[in-house]
Amino acid sequence: MDLIITDLPIFPNMYLVKGLIANNENGFDWDSYFLNKSEKKKDISPALESIFTAARSHLKENHALLGFVFQKFMRQLLKDVRFPSPPRILELGAATGFLTKWLVDNSGGTGTLVDRSDQAYAAFMDTMDAKNASMTYVREDIFRLQLPPQYDIVCSFGVIEHFPDKTEIISTHKKFLSDNGYALIIIPLDSPLTRAFYEVNFELNQGYRELLTSAEFLKILIAENLEVINTARSEGYVYDIVGALCRIPSR
Repeated sequence: MDLIITDLPIFPNMYLVKGLIANNENGFDWDSYFLNKSEKKKDISPALESIFTAARSHLKENHALLGFVFQKFMRQLLKDVRFPSPPRILELGAATGFLTKWLVDNSGGTGTLVDRSDQAYAAFMDTMDAKNASMTYVREDIFRLQLPPQYDIVCSFGVIEHFPDKTEIISTHKKFLSDNGYALIIIPLDSPLTRAFYEVNFELNQGYRELLTSAEFLKILIAENLEVINTARSEGYVYDIVGALCRIPSR
């Protein structure tokens, strides 16, 4: 995805994660993110190095734990909601397709994953399993994507926080929805735990990322003419996430 920073964040006190590249006008470097490499090292004083190392070991991604926490989180987010069977799912900025794989596992259907990053696609291929057979991967910029408005679920996980202006990215979710479709948006939550996670895992900060509180997140969704059906917040992972299931009113 191309990201050009032209506006200040909508909330003046919003927490911006410090990027490795200051004032990165070319946006977020997704290839470096998925390669998990950085040319710049964190400057840590010898006196604090052992504390920093311990913090990194405690706040380290754990896929088994994420799966456990995510299951509970999604059950809460989708409580009392029934999708068409089988649902057609579109994931924007899909990376490995983690979110769509969960949805296919639990709701059936087929998924279309969209991401322009070569390394994101490589990461998807590295996680190849039986669920991948029900998915199509489109390597395209999400803002140039040409698809009909036919999807029952248009979703993203960790995408909209990379855009200072939320209107275009949220409109991109809306434009592909079927008449009764749902937008499902998940982001990292602005909390002390999430701030600490990104501070110590500095190599993940390859460009612009803002953290939103639950109130800020909901305010943005409502301002973009979305009806919020359900919300959920995670518990027990190495960073916090918040999600919202939305519809376009009167559809």
